[in-house]
Amino acid sequence: MRPSISPASESGDWERNLALREFSLGHEALKRFVAREPLRRVHECVFAILALESEPIDPRL
Repeated sequence: MRPSISPASESGDWERNLALREFSLGHEALKRFVAREPLRRVHECVFAILALESEPIDPRL
């Protein structure tokens, strides 16, 4: 039998997952910067972090 998960727990899991994705993208950006990759490659990670932090857009707009 699977234990029930409260909505607060699900929200915490989602936030933790989002934080881990942001952290890993930031880490990747730093690795690319230190490796002297082109800045456009560094900015790929930075813009991905910004996109994760932005509010969802209503598709009906």
